[in-house]
Amino acid sequence: MNQEGLASYTLRRAAGGHGNFARVLVGFPQNAPDHINLSGDGEPVTQEWLDAAYDGVQYAKETLNRADKVLPFCIEGSLADTRIDTIFCAAAIATSRLFGENGWTEFFDGEKWIITNLDEKSS
Repeated sequence: MNQEGLASYTLRRAAGGHGNFARVLVGFPQNAPDHINLSGDGEPVTQEWLDAAYDGVQYAKETLNRADKVLPFCIEGSLADTRIDTIFCAAAIATSRLFGENGWTEFFDGEKWIITNLDEKSS
């Protein structure tokens, strides 16, 4: 588990003919930074972005079989390069790193970003 009780992940790559960007900071409620910034990078965070971050956190918790309360503390994006799938992936990977899982990464399947675990062995 992350010693500071905080973890972040940035997805910043070109795929599908355009740039993709999202940065999400997650953590345990007791480790909340002094200033929680849900409107990072100057762009207002929409309800869709916030929902995507919570969905990414929940996905990671369910996949890792964790019941800990984890919250997004900062969501950064841009109107031009940030989509729901980029935020979902950044939040999920940040949450996995919070729990010490470092093998998760994002993969663009031609339409959207999805999560893959590089640590899983093929049968």
